[in-house]
Amino acid sequence: MAKDAKFDPTSFEGKEIKTVTELGNGFVRITFTDDTMVVAQLVPVVMTVVADASKGKKGKKEEAAEEEEEEEEEETSVEDMKDALIESGEFTKKDIKKMSDEEIEAAYDELESEEEEEEEESEELTAKDIDAADFDDLEDIIDDKDLEIDIEDYDAEKKKDVEKLKKDIKKALKIK
Repeated sequence: MAKDAKFDPTSFEGKEIKTVTELGNGFVRITFTDDTMVVAQLVPVVMTVVADASKGKKGKKEEAAEEEEEEEEEETSVEDMKDALIESGEFTKKDIKKMSDEEIEAAYDELESEEEEEEEESEELTAKDIDAADFDDLEDIIDDKDLEIDIEDYDAEKKKDVEKLKKDIKKALKIK
């Protein structure tokens, strides 16, 4: 290819690679099954997302409509929020009737965050988790699980105390 000739990368579309030969310094020779060749320099590219040009660009109206549809799918209706608040037992129908939509949404968000916290707290601990924990981790476990263990009864500097604390935590959590 002459120095001033234009390179058309689409000319390689559909071609099958026969061999790739490393030439050194980041250069490779790619030979295709029709015996055409190209020499290319491989350059590391740090990208996480590459746009697909074949899909074309969407107009702003299309993008806005898609975003709106996604938001509608994700959002919980105020009626569903009311039902969830009543089911939780924290509110009665009478309470809900007195509340504005904003208050209902705030109460619902709070209820959901409490449920998420409870789920995190209820994550199953294994004996291996407890055995691998250091004194600070054990203290966190006691706090997170609201265990009736007084951390003051154990000395973090004494290996024997730390092992006893691990044993007592396992016993309190009924882990063998």
